[in-house]
Amino acid sequence: MLAACISARGAAAAPAATIWHAAPTGVDNVSCGSEALPCRSIQYPVNRAANGDTILVASGTYVFNAAADPCIGYGFGTTGIVCVVHKSLSIYGGYTSTNWITADPARNLTVLDGQTTQRGVFVASTGPLTRFTLQGFTIMRGKAKGNSARTGFDKYYAYGGGLVSEFAHIVLKDIVFFSNESIGENTGSGSGYVYGGAGSGGGAAVRWGSASLDSIQFISNTAQGGQGSVRGGYSLGGGLYSFRTIMTGTYLHFNGNVSRAGNSAGDGADGGGERSDGLGGAGSFGGEGNRVLLNNVSAVNNLAQGGDAANRSGGAFGGAFRVELGTFTLRDSIVRDNTARGGAAINGWLGNGGGVEAIEAEVHLDRVSIVHNRAIGGTGSSGTRGAAGGGGINSTAIGGSFTPVLMITNSVVADNGVEEGPGAIPAGGGAGGVWIQATRAELNHVTIARNTVSEDMDGQAVLLIEVGSKGAHARIANSIIANHTNAWPAATNAAVHVKPLNTLTFTQNLLFGNTKDTNSNGSPAPAGSFIFLGTTFSGNPSFVAPGGPGYNYGLGSSSGAIDHALASGLAVDRSGFSRPRGPPLILARMSIPPQRAGPFGADAQVSERFDGFRLKSARRARCRPTVRASGA
Repeated sequence: MLAACISARGAAAAPAATIWHAAPTGVDNVSCGSEALPCRSIQYPVNRAANGDTILVASGTYVFNAAADPCIGYGFGTTGIVCVVHKSLSIYGGYTSTNWITADPARNLTVLDGQTTQRGVFVASTGPLTRFTLQGFTIMRGKAKGNSARTGFDKYYAYGGGLVSEFAHIVLKDIVFFSNESIGENTGSGSGYVYGGAGSGGGAAVRWGSASLDSIQFISNTAQGGQGSVRGGYSLGGGLYSFRTIMTGTYLHFNGNVSRAGNSAGDGADGGGERSDGLGGAGSFGGEGNRVLLNNVSAVNNLAQGGDAANRSGGAFGGAFRVELGTFTLRDSIVRDNTARGGAAINGWLGNGGGVEAIEAEVHLDRVSIVHNRAIGGTGSSGTRGAAGGGGINSTAIGGSFTPVLMITNSVVADNGVEEGPGAIPAGGGAGGVWIQATRAELNHVTIARNTVSEDMDGQAVLLIEVGSKGAHARIANSIIANHTNAWPAATNAAVHVKPLNTLTFTQNLLFGNTKDTNSNGSPAPAGSFIFLGTTFSGNPSFVAPGGPGYNYGLGSSSGAIDHALASGLAVDRSGFSRPRGPPLILARMSIPPQRAGPFGADAQVSERFDGFRLKSARRARCRPTVRASGA
């Protein structure tokens, strides 16, 4: 550590910049900012700092200081405990007032507490994009509401209870977002709107610009839509929200976040047919040009919940992640125990994508475990049940010219389920594992096992379905589809169901233990096109420990999958080993991927132990940023 610090100091000797200091023992005045005389608030040195300056913050709890806040005067109509506008700064927490050399956020807890009234951090620019770095903080109890300074319906929108960034380049590292909320405004009769405001990014919201996230935890944050006279408002991203943003993230943990759409005493659907939808329990990403790349992610126990209404409920899309337009890539990750559940009304509505929901997007999943997620249709008290699709993954088009893309490699989709909501009239749905609708899809080296559907649904493992005359075209190769059984009397539900107008190329796959493998013979319903179905084979995959609690779908030594992936085009397997390694395998060890030592512990399987504060115990110490040590 000492050598690294010395090296870093030597490399950054020029140009000169100022280091400012803040501590709970300090005082906000024109003389503050040095090590000996730190400022009391973080905002005070932010106001005085120049572009390129650094602010070091000692442990303690920092709250909103109205006397130091400049943001309202800028005309944004909103602010935060820390407000950075038109200025490029770096802010680091985890120091002490007696040690400004090495930060240790685990021991020196540095907290921005919104006290359920104020947002944690506001970053914005209306000119050249602000460059902002924040590291080593816990942001908790932040609250974002509508903004009366904006025009039209925008004034009812809420963004980023913990942090919001607009038109900026931001870097976040070693941050905990805990128990923040973004709450869309209710709309009354005088507003001119029949639907409630949207709540986006309970933990953090990033709009335009770019974001780099490293070792971030989103724990128990909430995005809440407002109430409306006809329908409630949307909710987007209980933990994280992005719009038209280039985002990269590594070692991210999402646990217990909720995206809950607003309720209404009205019909539930507005004049355009829109309903009160809950989108992305852990994260919601959208907008043309939006590009998101996430590595080493754990998303567990998150919820997307549709809104309630009198006649037609709202839907839920993406218990963990929802992406609409743009591209989304997820690697070396686990998505587990998340739920997308439609709301309640006379007629229920959709519950789609218990793990991941993609709407007219390009999605790449590589070395990802998607296990034990649920997509549940809304409750129809006396009318139509809410339909559900894609217990693990749902990729869909909505009738436009764009063809969605879904690429899944070296992954597990297991123990997921879809259920119709309660109600009098069946609504259907299906795909306990993967829903592929009007999408170009390729699944290579994927284990799809033990997924379930309700009795009147199709495709326990995989369902191909069209939109109008636009069909899905998929290729499944070198994969295992196993142990999809049903107990109802008809017992004809197929594990792989391809509806007419859709085409599935089915190359060198192991099928085992399914009540019915496919509907290629026209049962239980007419089939689309199956190509190369004759290349399939059977044999017990001999999973190491299927199902909970470990969900280990590695192959035992007697597995019938061994020596069958002779024509695989993938250079490495799930564990990162080169193919072939010994005898060629369809799948290498398919257990949950290990995590590096850090804020998520040694293994993603223990993620339910985290409580939002204990997580910080593994944060790394680091050197003091190297710039000229100057105070005021």
